Amino acid sequence: MKNKCIITGGVQDGITIPFHNDKFYIAADSGIINLQRNGITPDLIIGDFDSYTGALPENAEKIKLPGEKNDTDTIAAVKEGLFRGYKEFELYGVIGGRFDHTFAAVQTLSFIDEQGGRGKIFTPNDVIFTLSSGAHTLTNTPQYKFISLFSLTEKTLISTEGLKYDLYEYTHTENYPLGVSNEFTGTEAKLRIKSGKLLVVFSNE
Repeated sequence: MKNKCIITGGVQDGITIPFHNDKFYIAADSGIINLQRNGITPDLIIGDFDSYTGALPENAEKIKLPGEKNDTDTIAAVKEGLFRGYKEFELYGVIGGRFDHTFAAVQTLSFIDEQGGRGKIFTPNDVIFTLSSGAHTLTNTPQYKFISLFSLTEKTLISTEGLKYDLYEYTHTENYPLGVSNEFTGTEAKLRIKSGKLLVVFSNE
């Protein structure tokens, strides 16, 4: 079994998707275009194909979904990846179009976390992921200038060390964006989450 599941959603210009033989690639409907632009043939194509009507590669597994369904194509792809035993997910092309799809993508990250997995969303400018209770170390990388922390639960009790605006046992709430546009002061930052769940966003502009 390959060690990570890569899922591509809607078409997004300027997105780079790396290819590795040890990763399982799922195209969710028109997400196949993102893979084609990066010279990658998906292992699996899943969707109702309302947004992609082109030819599908013959050597890829295919799952046709009904047009009327409860799940988005992206979360259907995640569920399929979980069913096949994957715990680590990278999502591309799921942010930047319709806002409802963007919000659904954030909820998809939370769903992955609740299923015992780990997920990250990559855009041309950001990497987005969730963190739950416990101690975490985040590494500063040159391509990202800002780090933002948002509560995904009603309250998230956190302490930070290594950020420009550090917090000590502060209660983030889901209805106030205090944690936007923070910055690293060194090569890494330490977060301790006593309760709740955070959405973490690294941004380069």
